Amino acid sequence: MASRFRGVWLSTLLGLLLAAVLPALPASAHAGLEGSEPAPSSVLAVSPTEIALFFDEPIDVVFGSIRVLDAQGEEVAAGRPQRDDDNSSIARLPLPTLPESAYIVVWRVTSSDSHPVQGSFEFQIGSAVSLLSEAATVAASAAAESHGLSTLFLFIRWVTFMGIIVLVGGCALLTKFNRLPISVRTSSVMLGAWLFAFFATLQSLIAYGPHVSGLKIWEARRLSLLQDTLTTHFGRMQLVRIAALVVLAAVLRSSRWRVVRGYTVLVWLSIVVAIGTISFSGHAYSQTPLVVSIPLDMVHFATIGFWVGSVVLFAIDRGGWLSGDEHSTQAVNWFSRVAGFAVPVMVATGVAQAWIMMQGVSGVTDTQYGRTLVVKTSLVAVVVALGGVARKALRRSGPKSLQQTLSIEAILIAVIIAITASLVALPPRSVSSLEPFATTLVRQDVLVNITVTPTRVGNSEVHVIITPPGGSLQQMQSVTARIALPASNIPTGPLALDKVGPNHYVANYRFAFEGTWKLEVLVVPTANTTLLYSTDVEIEN
Repeated sequence: MASRFRGVWLSTLLGLLLAAVLPALPASAHAGLEGSEPAPSSVLAVSPTEIALFFDEPIDVVFGSIRVLDAQGEEVAAGRPQRDDDNSSIARLPLPTLPESAYIVVWRVTSSDSHPVQGSFEFQIGSAVSLLSEAATVAASAAAESHGLSTLFLFIRWVTFMGIIVLVGGCALLTKFNRLPISVRTSSVMLGAWLFAFFATLQSLIAYGPHVSGLKIWEARRLSLLQDTLTTHFGRMQLVRIAALVVLAAVLRSSRWRVVRGYTVLVWLSIVVAIGTISFSGHAYSQTPLVVSIPLDMVHFATIGFWVGSVVLFAIDRGGWLSGDEHSTQAVNWFSRVAGFAVPVMVATGVAQAWIMMQGVSGVTDTQYGRTLVVKTSLVAVVVALGGVARKALRRSGPKSLQQTLSIEAILIAVIIAITASLVALPPRSVSSLEPFATTLVRQDVLVNITVTPTRVGNSEVHVIITPPGGSLQQMQSVTARIALPASNIPTGPLALDKVGPNHYVANYRFAFEGTWKLEVLVVPTANTTLLYSTDVEIEN
């Protein structure tokens, strides 16, 4: 009685922890820069009072930074950005008064799915032409360089996934066959899986700060980084997972790694919470609607866990689960039947997730995420085919026949989980459309800088900045622009330019279709001279 009462308290504590750390839910994908003030490649008459970055989704600035470098590469302003109280997708950094020069802004923030994003852009103060030195571009590259723990973090994620997946499959078998004697090898596998998941989660707490900050590996020991991590959404999810794993270990260890009837609910609550922490700190957390993306991700992971975890347990403890006696035959036959349902569910939820994340089939070939997903899917098809062969052999020769294919399946599964871990680190769709397009064209020593922000279907700003020879303030007699989409038979039409400064023009244009748009600017510096500038702008959905 006392043990069951204690289980109720543990279950309640676990639920309260989960409820306490889940904040209001966001609504997008890998953060992309939609615009900035100053605008990329803009020419300002006076020094701006701040750098403002506008993103397409809420961002985290705990490990963020904005750095401003001058034309010589010297840092003139830097610091952690401030996030708007009313709009968590805006990051700002106050600036001192800056002299006339060219500047590079290098920024880094964390998107809502716990992944770091970064970028840079240039702007200029004063009308005189000011070119960035090689030292400035080198310094900007160094500022944007990530010394982070990307590879280590990927390995930690793989270890975490493997641990939880084996726990899911193992608990499924031990729940169904809780009266069977548990071999030392099976209990050792369960203990090992728990240790994998637990210590990998601890390591992720330590490595997260340096990873998203782009710091060097030896800087991971700084206590302040861990303290900051615990204030982030990602850090809170790791704490919840640790709590869930502690509860799971306490229950399983007390019953010698068996799932006894009185604790079945508590075991599976711990498993569900552990899976939930993965979904609430990955891509699913940044997709809309969350009521669809989160359950899809959790069901997908759970079915993977049942299938893969069981296969791993069978492969490692063949003498127990594949011995061919009455109990092992029942276990294998039950797994075969349930896997016949779980695998299609796993495939269906995986396809649905990919569709939501990549927003259609174009992302399959256009993004690294899509291409990596194709590799994963191919390997899954091979493993499923091997499972079909094994199922036929099972009907013909019994459980011992599975020993021939299980080793191959287990190795391929480990590779699949590694690929899955890498997918979590990749943006599910290209974010290039969120980055500004900028180009500088030269005709007869007259420079024209063209910027389009953002380069995606919908409303965009087109900036045209003209620099006469020598950087003088010579006014152009006429500046006009036109735009077309030849591939879709959209004819050339005018682009209405508004003058906002000395030789600085802005147009608001709505791109109705994706594709390669042709943008032309006609500049008349003198009565007898007309200069045509033409460029292609790639617009994406």
